[in-house]
Amino acid sequence: MPPVQNEPSWFEHLVPSGWRAVLEDLRGFIDLQEEVRGRGESGALPEQQDRLIELHDRLLSQSAALLDPDALADLPDSTLHRLFARSVLLLVRFEECVAAGPEVLDTAGSQTLRFYRADFDRSTAGLRAIHDRLEQTLGIPRSELRDIEDDVDRELADVRRKQALVTAIREEFVLYRDGPELRDAVYKLFRALYPDAPLLPEDVELVLTGTLIFFCLPFKGEELTTARFHALSHSERRAIQEFLRKVNRFKQEQFSHFPVFGFLKGETLDRGLLERLAARAGLEPREVAREITRIVTILPLAKVDEYVVHDVWGHSWQASMLCFEKMYEEMARYADPLELAESVELPDGEKMCFGDCFRQAGSEVTLDEAKFRRFVNAELAERLPVALTAVLAEIMADVAEYKFLALHPDQAEAMPSSSVFKFCPSKLDLTLHDATFYFSQATKVFRLWAEHVPRRQKTRDELVRRGVTPEAAEAAVERAVAVWQELAAWNYAPQPLWQPEPHGRLRVNALAHAALNFLGLHRAIVQTHRRLSELRPESLPLRGFRDLLIIAASVFFEADRPRNLWRVDEFLSLKFLPLCQRLEGGRP
Repeated sequence: MPPVQNEPSWFEHLVPSGWRAVLEDLRGFIDLQEEVRGRGESGALPEQQDRLIELHDRLLSQSAALLDPDALADLPDSTLHRLFARSVLLLVRFEECVAAGPEVLDTAGSQTLRFYRADFDRSTAGLRAIHDRLEQTLGIPRSELRDIEDDVDRELADVRRKQALVTAIREEFVLYRDGPELRDAVYKLFRALYPDAPLLPEDVELVLTGTLIFFCLPFKGEELTTARFHALSHSERRAIQEFLRKVNRFKQEQFSHFPVFGFLKGETLDRGLLERLAARAGLEPREVAREITRIVTILPLAKVDEYVVHDVWGHSWQASMLCFEKMYEEMARYADPLELAESVELPDGEKMCFGDCFRQAGSEVTLDEAKFRRFVNAELAERLPVALTAVLAEIMADVAEYKFLALHPDQAEAMPSSSVFKFCPSKLDLTLHDATFYFSQATKVFRLWAEHVPRRQKTRDELVRRGVTPEAAEAAVERAVAVWQELAAWNYAPQPLWQPEPHGRLRVNALAHAALNFLGLHRAIVQTHRRLSELRPESLPLRGFRDLLIIAASVFFEADRPRNLWRVDEFLSLKFLPLCQRLEGGRP
């Protein structure tokens, strides 16, 4: 994004007035796609789909100005080359990390997962060729490449833990394709993890990869889709419905279970099972409990191909080869009650607590409105990039999913999609919906505080414990609520807003800022993906550069999350693509 979009503040953004048309189309697109989502499984009406495509194509054309040629000026080529080399060295480990193990076990009958292949098949000769090409084209000495590789291997400890646990589970429950009692083994594992689930062996299918376990059940909503369900007694149906209600319900804490978001908590499992798996895997029981929470989930059997490639090849590596899970773990706390001790670092480096916003004089207290505004802005400047990490994660998973369609267009019907833009590597409708949703996760702490009496009462009680009268505490808290509501009406409104400013500028709110950023990233992905598809790395042991795109974009982002979130589009368009071209041609 242009420099004005890379400012550290979230609440004072100025963009050229010529962007008004982009903003208007962007808001129109967001409003229309939310209408489509409201139709549920019926999907878009023909006229809605046509209008979304029209707006999308116009936004794609108009968004060229969002690319800033100077956005990466502070990063020397040597830094970018090392990030690129790191990405390539992760690429050559991609398949062994994602699909590792003796086999992918699939009793659910996925029509997509078995056809998906990584762009690199690991071999000694292939690794040597990649190392030689990196040294030749980037000018990185072999010794430094080895140092980068050693760093990569150290950071794959999470992969190794998950793989060790999955292997232990396979051994404990004899989960192999040619096992004589495979269905019983699958059900035995399911019952061990969900002992209260009132299901039968014929209800449970399994997809098991190197680091993830999916139980696939025949359900829709809170009912099984099997014939036997309606023949059950009322109490039996109710027990199944209660279990499926837990499957469908999402709690804030489940963000910390990324990449699966299931409700299973490993610490609640049988202690003997945890100890046996720990002994097999060479882990501690607490490690088994933690990891099993993050690798097991439940999917509707009828929708297995809508999720499995997206989750396996799109998300699993984000949590095991990189550190996206840390952002999700932080977001899991974003609904926690606001306390006076909540602290934040201001742009000048000063620390401020929520309690500092209240000026106390004896038993009286008033709100320092200027301080409170600074506190809110600083708090959300920290939370928003964390929450919006999830949008980037979903975009990269969509690109991974699209690879199947690009390579197997004849099997497109096997992969359902909720997006109007199924045949586009990045799904702008899903992206902008995600941006709005995760934006609301960042602001949730203040919204819940303002909306719920018990949360405000907690603040009042904390002030009273400081010696303030209840009446003064009540008045100060209510004033803070009013100030937040003022900020929430424009600065942090849940829709993109803008207003004219002098000197040919527009002031945009925080969500408009985020939406413009992800529009720019969408355009960069579409264009870069098309250019990459034209490359033919015949002199390298690569099938293409699609895997490298999602890995490199994520590696660049993780190098400086708060700042690089806003310039992944420049990295892809201005640096990554030329580096891929050099890698392909062997040119320095």
